[in-house]
Amino acid sequence: MQIGKNIPQDIEQSLISFLKCRMSTFAWKHEDMNGISRNVITQKLGFDKSFNPSSKKRRKFALERNIIIQEEVDRLVKS
Repeated sequence: MQIGKNIPQDIEQSLISFLKCRMSTFAWKHEDMNGISRNVITQKLGFDKSFNPSSKKRRKFALERNIIIQEEVDRLVKS
């Protein structure tokens, strides 16, 4: 969970404390949501299997932008 940079320190600590006390309120896995069918919370992509996937040319970016993009891709892969 991320908390904004501009929030005052006392409110930030209060918010963190509040959230930690109520961790059981949040669902971390679909199994944590009692009474909800997995079919309701699962996203399915509808596509026609007879179509071949298309590919596009790789886009080239400036070096500093490439570094930022790679960092974001790495972060997403880790999560």
